[in-house]
Amino acid sequence: MAPGGEYAFDVELLAANRLRSTDHPAASPATDEWYVDGNTIRLFLQNRFVEYRADVSNGTVMVGDAQNVRGETWQWRGDRMQVGGGCHPDETQQGESCINLSGTQWTLRTSSGERVIHFEAGGALLTDQGAISERNRWSQQGAQLTFSLDGVDYTATVERGDALSGTAGGAQWSAAPVQLFAPPMH
Repeated sequence: MAPGGEYAFDVELLAANRLRSTDHPAASPATDEWYVDGNTIRLFLQNRFVEYRADVSNGTVMVGDAQNVRGETWQWRGDRMQVGGGCHPDETQQGESCINLSGTQWTLRTSSGERVIHFEAGGALLTDQGAISERNRWSQQGAQLTFSLDGVDYTATVERGDALSGTAGGAQWSAAPVQLFAPPMH
C-alpha cells in the first residue's frame, strides 16, 4: 500500500518521454517523464519525487514497485484505458496519443546552422545560445506550432512526435528531438 493509503490516478504517456498524471495539482508534462528499459517501464513523477517501475507483459496490465525519495516502497498496478479521443486544445492527436511539445528539447536545423531549443511550460522558449530573451516565445494550438526566436517567426504543423518542419522568413527549417536518456536505475 502506498504511503498515506491506497489511491488511484490516471497516467497518459505522451510523446518525447513526457507524461500527464492526475495524481497531484503540481503534475505537469513539463516535469514528469517515462522511459522504457527493455521490458521495464519507468515513470518519474518529479514534483512528487516518486519513481514507478513495472515489467510490461501484455500491453494491458502493468504490475510493479514504486519508491519515493524517503525510501518508502509499495506495489502498484496499472490497467490500460482506451483513449476516448479528447485532446486538450494545446495538443494534437496522433493515433491514440495526444502530443504537446511543452517540456521537450529539439535540435533546430536552419540554413544558418543548428541550435538546441527547449519549449518551456508557459510559453518560454530557451536555447543553448545566448542569454534568455523574453521575446523568445512559443505556442501550440492543436497541430499548429508557432514560435519566435531572435525576432524570427517560425511556423509548423505538428504531424509526428519525432520530427518537426516548417517555414521561417520564407526559408525551410526542421527539428529532431534531443534524445533523453533515462537516469541510472537505483
